Amino acid sequence: MNSSKRKSHFLQTSLHESIYVESNFFAISSPECQLVAVHGMGTYAGWFNDLNLILSEKKIASSALDLPAFGRSDHRGDIKSYKSWLEAIKTTWQSAASQSEDEQIFLLGHSLGAVLCLAALPELKPKPAGLIITSPGFMANLESWDLCGFMIPTLLKALINHPETVSPPMPPEVFEALQKGQHKIDFLTSEVKPKVLLEMLKVGQKAFWSFGNLKDLPLLMILAGQDKFCLNSASEIFFNLANSSQKTLKTYPKAAHDLFVLPEADDVNHFIADWIKQICHDEVL
Repeated sequence: MNSSKRKSHFLQTSLHESIYVESNFFAISSPECQLVAVHGMGTYAGWFNDLNLILSEKKIASSALDLPAFGRSDHRGDIKSYKSWLEAIKTTWQSAASQSEDEQIFLLGHSLGAVLCLAALPELKPKPAGLIITSPGFMANLESWDLCGFMIPTLLKALINHPETVSPPMPPEVFEALQKGQHKIDFLTSEVKPKVLLEMLKVGQKAFWSFGNLKDLPLLMILAGQDKFCLNSASEIFFNLANSSQKTLKTYPKAAHDLFVLPEADDVNHFIADWIKQICHDEVL
């Protein structure tokens, strides 16, 4: 998306951390609703550029943030607690809500961002008009996250607050997107402190057990059939347990984990935008 159509700024959270936020609210005349988008492990707000362009065409305003430890926000590669991530989402949400009292606001999270959105739900006022989670990171797929060679040693280092950084596995499609010039390598975070992985696991467990918090909240879950980074079986269990009275599960059978940089991305983005419009207009899915 043309960066001139999005305005960037920094916000201060209640934890005195600075987070980078992009928004297209000012560029849309009389938006019908809004979306706040939360990226996954190691990436940044620009991951949703193509989605934001489609949203703009459909009169949907959008905001996306760089989570603490990632992108252009504070403490790159490090975090004290997953609560910093939740506070960043809350701060971005409040900023979006302050732009207008009339629009419904939707929440989207990808991978790590998906579980963070679920964990942040109780703190969000006004309540989201709908929740979209894509490739949620409830549980790591050990096909990519080597248990003995990476996970266990990293978590042990996290418990003693070891200062060295580690390089988490990253989906091949991310590197392909970089080679094609879709995204900027400068904003990727390829090395993190072990503590980041520990906090990621903590919030993933917290989010999984939140399936009873979705009453009266429309839910859209999108899965990648060939996801080698997050276990789809855990996501499907969550979806079946979720007490949302209006929930939709969409699976792209041949897609890999990072849906927003794949050839399927255009279909994914349009599906998300259309779902938002349907909920916004109170249409039956």
